[in-house]
Amino acid sequence: MNDRYVVFDWHGNTARAWTPLPLAERKLELPEPTVRMTERALAELRLMEQRILPSAGPIGRLLLRSEGVASSAIEGLTVPLEELLTVEALGSGAAAATWVAGNLAAVAAAVDDAAALDRRLDAPTLHGWHRRLMAGSPLDPALHGAWRSSPGWIGGTSPLDAVYVPPPADMIPGLMADLIEYTNTSGPDPITQAAVAHAQFETIHPYGDGNGRIGRILVGWILRRRGAVDRYPPPVSLTMLRDAGGYLAGLYEFREGDPIRWIDWFAYRTTAAAATAGELYVMLRDFADRWHAELADVRTDSVTHRIVDLLLSYPVISADHVATSCDVSRRTALTGLEVLEARDILTEFAAPPAGRGRPARWWIATDLLSALQRWLA
Repeated sequence: MNDRYVVFDWHGNTARAWTPLPLAERKLELPEPTVRMTERALAELRLMEQRILPSAGPIGRLLLRSEGVASSAIEGLTVPLEELLTVEALGSGAAAATWVAGNLAAVAAAVDDAAALDRRLDAPTLHGWHRRLMAGSPLDPALHGAWRSSPGWIGGTSPLDAVYVPPPADMIPGLMADLIEYTNTSGPDPITQAAVAHAQFETIHPYGDGNGRIGRILVGWILRRRGAVDRYPPPVSLTMLRDAGGYLAGLYEFREGDPIRWIDWFAYRTTAAAATAGELYVMLRDFADRWHAELADVRTDSVTHRIVDLLLSYPVISADHVATSCDVSRRTALTGLEVLEARDILTEFAAPPAGRGRPARWWIATDLLSALQRWLA
C-alpha cells in the first residue's frame, strides 16, 4: 500500500492528512469466500425485485424515503416519519425535517440519473445531488455543489485532535476524477464496485458536509447503473444504520488497507437490505388487504378503494391530491376520505395554510405510519 500522510499548517501547528492511493493503482483480488458473498448479495437483490414488481410504485417510493431517512439518521439527523412526510406533502416545515427531505430529493435524483441513457457519472452530477441534499442546511451556500476548499476532519474540534483527517483540498479534483472513472467501469461485480466506490468516497471526503449521505446515494446509483436492481435501490442505509459500529469499523479497515473485510461486511448488509425490502412488501400488502376487507360493503370501483391503494405511497394525503391522482372532483375525493376516516383508517389533522384561498384538508394513515416507523427502527 502506498497510502501516506501529508503534513500541513493549521494556525501555526502541524497537522496530518491521509492521502489514499488512487483506485486505478489498487490491485484488488477477491478470495473465494468474498466472491460467494457478493454473488449471493446480487442474487438476493434480483429476487427482491422479482417479488416486489407487482407493487413497484408504492414500495419503490417508500424504499426511496427509507433510504433517505436512514442515511440521515446515520449522521445523527432524525425526525419522526410523520413529520417528514408532512413536510414532504406541504413543502415546508421544521428545519431538521426540511433537511432530511433534501436527502430524499437527492436520493430520488440519483435514481433518475442512473436511468439516463449514457449512465455515466461526472462531477456536475455529484454536485447536483449535493445541492439538493444541502437545501435548507446550515452549510455555507458557496459550498453547495462544490468540492471543499479547506481542510476537513471527522471527530474532534480541529485537524489536530480529529479521529480522521481526509486528503487536502488541492488533491480532491484528482482523487475524485479517479473515483468517477472507477464508477463508470464495468470490471468488478456491482456489489464490489459499490462497496469500494463508497469507501473511497468517504476516505476522500470531498464536500464540506453531507459526505456520508452522498456516498450512500452513490451506492444506489451504482447498483442501478450496473443492473443489480432495475429501478429502486434497496434500503442499504437502513441495514448500515442497524450496524453503525460495523459500518464505521469497515470504513476504517478499508483505509488501513484491508478492503476484503469491508467488502464482506458490505455484501452481508446488502443481502440484509434485500430481505428488509421484502418485509416492507409484505407489510404493505397486508395493510392493503385488511383495508380493502374493511371496505367490503363499499363498491370496489369506488374512489374509496382507489384511495387505499394511494395511501401505500402517500400515507399523508390531501383531498386535492386525491382529486388529481384519481381524476375525480374535490367533492368526490372528500367523500372517499371521510369514509376512510369513519372506518378509522385515516385521521384528519390541521395543516398550516399554504397561501391564500381555501385551505387544504389533510389526512394521515396513522396505523401505517406507526408500522413504517417500527420497520425503520
